[in-house]
Amino acid sequence: MKSIFFKLYSGLICILLLAALLGYLALQLVNQIRYENYLVNNVGGTFSLMAAGIVRHDGDKQQQWIEIVERLTGIPLEVGPLKEPERFTLYHLKKDNQALLIASDPGQQTASIALPLPGNSQHFVQAKLEDINQTVTRMTALLILNELGRHPKQQREAILKQLDQNFSYDLTLVTAKETELDQSQLRQLARGDIVINLNDTLSSNPFIKVYARFGNSGLYLTVGPINIFQWYPVSIIFLLVISGALLVLAAGYILIAPFEKKLKRLEQGINLAGTSKANPIELSGNDGISRMADSVNAMMLRIEGLIKQQRQLTHDISHELRTPVARMMFRVEGMSIDCLDTQRPHISGMKKDLGNLNHMIDEILTCARLDDNPQPLDKEEFDLLPLVQSMVYDLTIQHPDIAFHNGSNCERLILRADDALLLRAIQNLLNNACRHCQSHILTTIKVTEKYIHICVEDDGSGIPEEERERIFDPFIRLDKSRNRALGGFGLGLPIVQKVTQHHGGHVYVEQSPSLGGASFIIDLPIALLSREQPVYKTDKKADKT
Repeated sequence: MKSIFFKLYSGLICILLLAALLGYLALQLVNQIRYENYLVNNVGGTFSLMAAGIVRHDGDKQQQWIEIVERLTGIPLEVGPLKEPERFTLYHLKKDNQALLIASDPGQQTASIALPLPGNSQHFVQAKLEDINQTVTRMTALLILNELGRHPKQQREAILKQLDQNFSYDLTLVTAKETELDQSQLRQLARGDIVINLNDTLSSNPFIKVYARFGNSGLYLTVGPINIFQWYPVSIIFLLVISGALLVLAAGYILIAPFEKKLKRLEQGINLAGTSKANPIELSGNDGISRMADSVNAMMLRIEGLIKQQRQLTHDISHELRTPVARMMFRVEGMSIDCLDTQRPHISGMKKDLGNLNHMIDEILTCARLDDNPQPLDKEEFDLLPLVQSMVYDLTIQHPDIAFHNGSNCERLILRADDALLLRAIQNLLNNACRHCQSHILTTIKVTEKYIHICVEDDGSGIPEEERERIFDPFIRLDKSRNRALGGFGLGLPIVQKVTQHHGGHVYVEQSPSLGGASFIIDLPIALLSREQPVYKTDKKADKT
């Protein structure tokens, strides 16, 4: 089962990445809206003065006036029809509802501004702003001074009050003492320079003030304070996403870890069902998983009871059949003494059938005994090689038309195991090979670093790959390779599997690499080797005889 944490965290990571992307796009949109509103409040009045100045001049004087503004502000201006109007968003200034068009780029932190000329809505004064805070404020101070210079001295204060209504920040005239500037900055103002005073940018609300000398009046024009626009940094999004991810993952671990432990215990209990290690699944709590464990325990008890009943029924029937079969065998033997010659073939067939029936009962009882849990093994030390060789020798007498070959990489193989069961399993594999081979059987016993490797190969038709798991089920015969005419009841291979599993090993079937038929392989754990076992020849190939 894949960890529930892997699925949970994978989903959370995808959600957080999606949240980060959406957060980034939302942040860009918020920055754009804030930036454009900031431009409306802080740039609208400046561009109104600029547009009014352009309209006041005609011909060459207009171009000269534009060039002067460009030189003093460092901002290229363009007057004419609006290019790419679809890029711009329409806003209106608060004082006179004059249109102001803005196309901002939060990624580049720039903006294009366009304001229609008074009396000519088809022509605009246009500019691209990159450093809005200092550039625009400097340009504002110059335009205000220019506007004031157009009027007589006695009207300038009134004009300044009118202009102040066009801006979101204050326009005032102050004395040198009221400027709060140092001597160096005052000397700059005396030379006609514009001084921009920037307060602490590390504060939560930084701002600037612009100072310019107001002619020879001894007064100074003060523009501001003007709040500095601050972009919301993208790092905020990533910081929030990372913090959220850590919190969610920690909370997920705390909340889900107990449930995953319960699921693992539930899975382990279900996988052990029907084995000797099966135990009731004990889970505390009243959650859904604990209730499921109780239901599984009840189901396992019902299944175990049914299996025991089925095994007991099979066991009892098999035992009950032994007595009538034995009596029938005795009676058939009596009939064969005084029978006619014409009856002998029939009596011989009856003997064979009764023998097969007795053998089948024995196989059923063996399977039932191996199915009992737990099944104790009668372990003792024995040398497997001579016992297998004796078994093969007996088969050579019974099947003179079959060539048997043996191979091993050790001279002795002393095991501590149930010799009767293990030899029964090997006998079943050899009998199976005898039924289905053409003329050759190879038995190989090797010891490797991990397993005791017992292999029985034949040169028969083999077993289809898709049927190799199914043949170890009881009473299974493959249509082409197994039939009643060849003998067998479909219990030999299940017995082999059960014996192997009881010894801690496993059995499987492959295609024989040397003979081309079926190759049945038993792998037993190396722990079955006795301490008396001599060093085996793992570096040599099995000798075939």
